[in-house]
Amino acid sequence: MKMKIGLSFVTFCLLAVSTSCTKQLFVKVEQPPAHAFPKQDRHLLIVPLYQAASLYKKKEKAEVYQFAAQEAIAGATTFFRKDSSYHVQVADSQLLNRFNLRPQRISASYVQQICQERKVSQVLFLQEVTADIQRSDVTLGNLLRSPLPSLGPQTNTWHYSLLLTTQWALYDQTGALLDSTHVTARKPYVFNEKMTKEMTLVGPALENSLETVHSVALANGQAYAQRFFPKAIVVHRPYYRTGALAPAAEWIEIRNWKEAAELLLPLAQDASPSTAAKAAYNLALMSEAQGNLEEAKQWAQLAASAGNRLARKMLSDLK
Repeated sequence: MKMKIGLSFVTFCLLAVSTSCTKQLFVKVEQPPAHAFPKQDRHLLIVPLYQAASLYKKKEKAEVYQFAAQEAIAGATTFFRKDSSYHVQVADSQLLNRFNLRPQRISASYVQQICQERKVSQVLFLQEVTADIQRSDVTLGNLLRSPLPSLGPQTNTWHYSLLLTTQWALYDQTGALLDSTHVTARKPYVFNEKMTKEMTLVGPALENSLETVHSVALANGQAYAQRFFPKAIVVHRPYYRTGALAPAAEWIEIRNWKEAAELLLPLAQDASPSTAAKAAYNLALMSEAQGNLEEAKQWAQLAASAGNRLARKMLSDLK
């Protein structure tokens, strides 16, 4: 037991020392798209394969789900068309009827025929739409203090979220499946007691939430299309700041890359493999922060080859 306690304490100390040797730098980087198509091949046909009428007997329910599908496609179409290199079409019911398309009947030959007929390079199918209304919280009226007492007593307010999930499948002109993805978007909204009346236990019906369905479906389609464009994100990278690396770390903290590089370059040739690897890693981080990704990969590779774990993590991100 004493041996286990001793080892745990030693492990904790090593982790604490390792953490204290680094500091965090926030770096704005570009996340590559899920798929990148050459500009000459950005001719896309979106097919609304999802047909709610065949899934729901209740007319009102089928209509609201079909509305959600239409809005999701509108969101994706609008987002793609922000880039003028994308030429986007939306298929009509005639195409669905002619090919008798169903989610389980998509074949390479169908996709090839559609591409030839519509002169497109990719076909994007919206295959499924599901929705769920969840109660997330309740604000009790007697706990609220109204700034306008003349309005009378406060009522309870129920807070809900609408979750909309879509399934998309993207094929190229050879009929090969390029992407199959579920996308979920959430929209919070509030119903007061007067509006919900008898629905306090089951919550509001989806059919009575068309405004929310509209906004969350648009956001859902946009979220899918956004996957095909580079996206700016912020990541935090630890960098070494102790020992021989301390002077350069001060310049890194204020993002003076020139001064930091002048101090780090000699250290990257240091006789100590550990110091050289740490200096190379810091140089990789600086290159990434300046948008020089190829240079960042070279420095990270040099550090990783010497066993630096932070450099290995950076390399996996840069790939």
